[in-house]
Amino acid sequence: MAAIKQIQVAYDAVQDRLLARLNTDSGQEYRLWLTRRALKALWHPLREALGRLPDVASQTSPAAKEALLSFRHEQAVAQAEFGGQFESRPHPEFPLGEEPMLAARIVVKPTTQGGLALAFLPAHGQGITLQLGEQLAHGLVRLLLEAHQKADWRLDLALTRQTGAARSTGDAVH
Repeated sequence: MAAIKQIQVAYDAVQDRLLARLNTDSGQEYRLWLTRRALKALWHPLREALGRLPDVASQTSPAAKEALLSFRHEQAVAQAEFGGQFESRPHPEFPLGEEPMLAARIVVKPTTQGGLALAFLPAHGQGITLQLGEQLAHGLVRLLLEAHQKADWRLDLALTRQTGAARSTGDAVH
């Protein structure tokens, strides 16, 4: 898969799901449905993987780890561009099909490059593995928090005990 150019996560009230759309530098677009159950299953491994990134993991006390994770999150989010329109090419390529793939299983792993690998897998067929650098991973966290808030699913989602849920500002795009 080519480099990720943009991510959008929006709540679809009719489906009662989150629709994640990703486009790449090479004009591919991926669409994924995330259910409440999938988000709940994704959150803890995602938070844990971010906590195992080298700078954060090197901290000796849990309070220092949380403080640094919170700082790195705020720093990454401040550098990201949120709020733009999702840019879809006139004739994008849909490697997984135009209909969103329902993520039945999600695997999160840290990478050797200091980022995360997120594998979204359907019950049957081909899935997608995203390679996210630290900044993009934190941007995804923010998008998921905002979409979760719009969904009003009332899951206990927070990156750390210090950050809590982000305020909803609409269908955010990163």
